[in-house]
Amino acid sequence: MEGYHADAPRVRNPFVMVAYVPGEDGQWVPGSLPDRCPVSLEKPAIPCRVRVDHRRKRKTGTCSLLVVARCGPHGRAFTLYPCGFGPYARRRIAAVDPDGAQVRTADDEENPLAAWRVTPFEAALDAAQGVPWHRTGRKRMDDTRRWRTQGRWLQLAATLLGLVVMAPERLALAAGLEVPALTLQDAAQAYVGSKGYRGRGEAILSVLRAWPRSVRTAERLLGSGALTGHWGAPMAWDASTRRLRSCAFRPSGVPP
Repeated sequence: MEGYHADAPRVRNPFVMVAYVPGEDGQWVPGSLPDRCPVSLEKPAIPCRVRVDHRRKRKTGTCSLLVVARCGPHGRAFTLYPCGFGPYARRRIAAVDPDGAQVRTADDEENPLAAWRVTPFEAALDAAQGVPWHRTGRKRMDDTRRWRTQGRWLQLAATLLGLVVMAPERLALAAGLEVPALTLQDAAQAYVGSKGYRGRGEAILSVLRAWPRSVRTAERLLGSGALTGHWGAPMAWDASTRRLRSCAFRPSGVPP
């Protein structure tokens, strides 16, 4: 799988996004272990007791090991993902570092969308410029940009932004993402009516231009992915307030 694979098995289990920081051995580790588990949001009367259960390897991505925590009283294990990451992700979904800081580039002022190149939205950036990814097998071994991958990532970006969903679901995504509904409607018409990848890429970028990045961008996209069936319910652990909050959208699109 490369990036978020459209054909990957759907992960329905909830997961928790936490800030990962460099450890003493150079490995990224959670900066803080949550003291609440996902079940506690539904059953707060039962006190949590969370501990590290094990660490599991991932094929690629920012962190080579992911921490899996377990809550004894609730009998639930859950994975701690670095900020911006979710299940089956080989790339972060938003332009944030594992600790939650926004990715900055040298030409941020001239090209505010440049930071999105560390995400699957890179496919839309290249598509809008008429840059197709490799259609044949002849490429550098370290270059994973394939034509099929570009198509999958365009579809993923369009789904997360509500461009290829039914109108009621698009309204819910507009509310959850905090993007004007009219912006998504116009972009959806442009995406569906496009005859090529270049037009589809430009339709996606039109939404990104109207959607300023914020510290909650990753949470909103992960919430969108849960609503559209790409993964389970995302949650975020705030170490400063010791609070576990849900990033999932309600049917109306409003986060809880």
